[in-house]
Amino acid sequence: MDTTLNPRPTGSLRLITSAVVNSITSHFTDPVPGLSRVFSDELRRLTYLGPLRSYPSRHLAFAEDHDRNWQAGGGYAWDILRTDSNVREAVNRWLSSEALKTRYRLEIRSLVAIEALEQPLRDTLDEVQVDVIQEGFERGMDSGGHEHDSEPPIYGIKDLDTEAQRFVTTLRRRAHQVFQELTLVDLVQKTPVSHRDVGIGISQVLPVLVHAHADLGKIVAIEQPEIHLHPALQSELGDVFIRSALGGQKNTFLLETHSEHLILRLMRRIRETDLDSLPPELPKVRPDDVSILFVLPTEHGAEIRQLRIDKQGRLIDAWPGGFFEESFNELF
Repeated sequence: MDTTLNPRPTGSLRLITSAVVNSITSHFTDPVPGLSRVFSDELRRLTYLGPLRSYPSRHLAFAEDHDRNWQAGGGYAWDILRTDSNVREAVNRWLSSEALKTRYRLEIRSLVAIEALEQPLRDTLDEVQVDVIQEGFERGMDSGGHEHDSEPPIYGIKDLDTEAQRFVTTLRRRAHQVFQELTLVDLVQKTPVSHRDVGIGISQVLPVLVHAHADLGKIVAIEQPEIHLHPALQSELGDVFIRSALGGQKNTFLLETHSEHLILRLMRRIRETDLDSLPPELPKVRPDDVSILFVLPTEHGAEIRQLRIDKQGRLIDAWPGGFFEESFNELF
């Protein structure tokens, strides 16, 4: 996990590119042969998510126009959530985790125009199984010697639940122009809501989670993954990146962040790895897995300093300009 944590707002696509180049060239024994091929292969692995995430229209199933920020802004992530059930369930596990306990779950709703339902509805109704639920019987003679009409049998549906489920299944199969709509379900109110009806933090973090769960073997550059998130959720993102980088997906993350909480979570996991107290569901994290780069503006341009971490998760090099000391100063 070669994680670049940059607490300075740099608008840092240029710096991210520089970091990728440095990472690539550091592995060359002879940088000339095959240089173009290696650069091409590595750049194909690079994906980028900027700090201003796309905010799609209310109904994603009908959103055909993609703005120029669709890729870098993570707009495409909503399509992945809508079409990939594995990624959707992985994000749902994060939303409902014991640490977060958010009240929302991503689900798919099937939408269809009423005009498109008319004929399938008629056809399906014709196939509903109707059975005799009460037999008819003959009536006797009246006092005048006249025979009454026989009582007809009564028809109806014996197993209403089974027949209703069969009806819905058949209707789904025959209905045309069905749109799959991604929606958030409020688990407290039992109400489906749009991403535009909830706090902006949820909508901003979803593209980050999609990268972490859908990418395989990628170099993932993300600016401010913690934007609009509660501090507790910022910390939990650290574990998301650890699983994605050091688990089976083998992604490399370059993170430009202002979040002390995110950095502290990474340092904590290094310490817990050394103390053998790491949560069992997390892969081990060692100092060599995390690289903290501080970008310092100088009169000669930006200067990049690497801050080393020991096996206890502590900084060996002093943090320039405070940052971690800010919370101490506010308290004392």
